[in-house]
Amino acid sequence: MKTETDSSEMSESTPNSRQRRPRSAKQPCQRCQVIRLFLIAAAGVGILQLIAPGTFAILQGLGPLTLSICFVAGFGIIAIVKSVAEYLATRADDSDRPS
Repeated sequence: MKTETDSSEMSESTPNSRQRRPRSAKQPCQRCQVIRLFLIAAAGVGILQLIAPGTFAILQGLGPLTLSICFVAGFGIIAIVKSVAEYLATRADDSDRPS
């Protein structure tokens, strides 16, 4: 004969549809990260257009080549700043170590 303790032990050991699986510690794949970034950027552009409609008026006269050059140049500047910051951080870490 089953008692209440037997049934409660059984419900704890068997997963039920309301229980969530524990989150894994591994990072999402690169494809998932790119899709998330694209969706966030698209939502951001839409929200920016709703909040401030005149924001994109400054881009109206520019052609696609000019926009793409500016876009790539912006990422290049960010990459240079990041590499300089990492270099300075590793240099600072190396100077902290006793010789």
